[in-house]
Amino acid sequence: MSFPSRSPPGGSSAQSQGRSRGMNTSEATFSTDASSRSASLAIAMEQALVLEQKLEEEAGSSPSHLALQRMLSLRSVISTASSFAERQQAAVGQDTEFREIGKGSIGIIFEHPGTIHCYKLPLLDNSDKLWNNYTVHTKVQEAFDTANKIINIDVKIPKMFWFANDKTAEFWDANLDKFPFTEQFPKKTRDTLCMERVLPLPQPLRNHLIDRYCPRDKESAKLYLPNRDCLVRPLLGRRRRGSGTIAFSLRSFRLHLDQFEELKLDLVEYATAMADAMAVLHCIAKIDAMDIEFVIGSAPSEMHSSGIPLTSAQIENLQPGKSTYEMAKAKDFKRRILCLWVLDFDACKSIDISEAGARAAVKAFMDTDAYCPRPSQDPQVHELWKSFGRRYMASYIKFGADKRFPQSFLCGVEAEVKANRTETPASVSSTISRTSSGATSQTHGRGRGHGYGQLRRQGSGSREGSVRDLSSNWRK
Repeated sequence: MSFPSRSPPGGSSAQSQGRSRGMNTSEATFSTDASSRSASLAIAMEQALVLEQKLEEEAGSSPSHLALQRMLSLRSVISTASSFAERQQAAVGQDTEFREIGKGSIGIIFEHPGTIHCYKLPLLDNSDKLWNNYTVHTKVQEAFDTANKIINIDVKIPKMFWFANDKTAEFWDANLDKFPFTEQFPKKTRDTLCMERVLPLPQPLRNHLIDRYCPRDKESAKLYLPNRDCLVRPLLGRRRRGSGTIAFSLRSFRLHLDQFEELKLDLVEYATAMADAMAVLHCIAKIDAMDIEFVIGSAPSEMHSSGIPLTSAQIENLQPGKSTYEMAKAKDFKRRILCLWVLDFDACKSIDISEAGARAAVKAFMDTDAYCPRPSQDPQVHELWKSFGRRYMASYIKFGADKRFPQSFLCGVEAEVKANRTETPASVSSTISRTSSGATSQTHGRGRGHGYGQLRRQGSGSREGSVRDLSSNWRK
C-alpha cells in the first residue's frame, strides 16, 4: 500500500533553467570572464589570507590531535590555504588554463582558477549519467532551498550553474585549449557540467592530517601538489580496516569512525547534519540517494558574503560616526566556513513515498559508502545510530510527510545490517528465492542489498551477531 503524499510546506521551489540538451543560451550564461565575480572573489581571498595567518598562529603550537579537533568542528571558522588563496587571487580576470582537481566514477573535475567554478567532464562518451547528475542535482538544490525555510540544514549543496554539450560552440571555442587533455583523455568537445567548486581544506589542517596519519615521508606528502586539493570524506558508519599501508593521499581523504573518536570530534553534530540531509533527499527531493558523497570542505559562499549588517537597535547604541566595518565583518568571520557538503547524484533514482520507495532507499543506503551512522553491537556506536534515526524521523515529519516512510527506512536498515551479520550467502539466496511479493531488490554496485522486507519478517529471537533492536525508540 502506498503512503499518502503531502506537499512539503515552505512554498514552491524556483524553476530550473536550461534543461534541454539543445538549448540556446545567452553569451552571459556561458561566459568564463571572471570580471563579474572578481570583486567578491578578491574580498574572499583577502579574508582567506587574514584568517590563514590567524589560524597558523593559533595552530602552530598545538599538538596535531588538538588542532584537528578544533579545526574539524563544523562550527569552526577556517580559511582556504594561503597558497590556494594567492593562486586564485593572481588568476582573477586572467585567461588561465584549467587544472584537474579530482576524478570520480563518471568524470574528471577541473578548476577554473580565479572563479568559484569547476567543470565536470565525462570519462565515457554516450553516457546519460552526466545529464542525470545535472537534473537530479538541480532537483536536490531546490529541495534544500525548500527545507531551509523549515529548519536550518548544516549541509551545503554546490550550486549547479549550467550544462553544455559537445556542440555548444560558444563555450568550446573559448575554452577547449584550456583543458589539460592527455592520450588517455583525448582533446575533443564533450558534455560538460559547470558547478560551484567545493574549496579545499586549508594548509594547517592538511599538515596536521599528514602529521597524524601519513605513515611515512611526511615532508614529501606536505609538498605533494595534489594533496592541496584536500577534501575529507567522513565515514561515521565504518572503522578503519587493515594496516593502513596503502599510498597516502589527501584527495578524498577518508576519516573513519575510530578516527573521529580518537580526535574527540563531535559525532552527534555530524550525524545530525547527515540525518537532516537524508530526510531532505528522501522526503522533498524524493530520490533514493544512491552513491551520494558527503565531504568536508570550505564554503566560498560564506567567505565572499558582504557580512551581516547591524540592526537599528545596535546602531543606536554606537557613538555617531563609529566605523561598523569591523563589526559586520567580524560576524562574517564567525560563520561556519568549514562545512559539510553533499554531492554526486549521477546514480540517484526517483522514489515515491511508499513501501517500495522505502525499500529502494534502504538498498541505496546499504550500497553507498558508510558516511552515515549504522546499527552496531557496540553500545556507544549504536547510540550514534539512534541519534541519527531520531533526527531523521523528526526532520522528515517537519517537512510535512507521513512518518511511516522513515520508520520503514530505519527498520529496514537495521534488518539489513542484522542480515549481513547473521545470514550466510546460501541462506540469503534461499530467503530471496522464497520471496513472492516483489519486495526484494536486485544486486547493485557493491552488492550489499538483499531486499529488507522479507528479511525483517524472519525470527527475531536472540542470535549471535545481531544488532540491537531500536525500532520502537525513534520517537523517544
